[in-house]
Amino acid sequence: MLDQIVANHIGYQTTIQVLYGEMAYFDFEHLKMKVLAKVAPQEMLDWLQHPAGKWSGKEIDEDYAPDALVIDNAVHGPLRRVLQVVAYLASKDANLLFGTDTRSAPS
Repeated sequence: MLDQIVANHIGYQTTIQVLYGEMAYFDFEHLKMKVLAKVAPQEMLDWLQHPAGKWSGKEIDEDYAPDALVIDNAVHGPLRRVLQVVAYLASKDANLLFGTDTRSAPS
């Protein structure tokens, strides 16, 4: 399929940022980054660290796996595959599209 994308000059856009946004539900140090206070109200950041604010993360992690395991599975699963696809397409001088993807959750 990737060779067909290259041969037909089809633009390809990854939606990897969505995955990084979802991973933030399981890395609560992420919510403590000072830069977030510049783009989100402190009340919202506090709420996201409260059990009521973690509802979306629970939908992603239905098995209640440890947070570190959820992140590890994402890094070694879908994120790894996306990076492999982009590396392959880049090596073939494919048309890569850049833009922002819509968030899949309140991340």
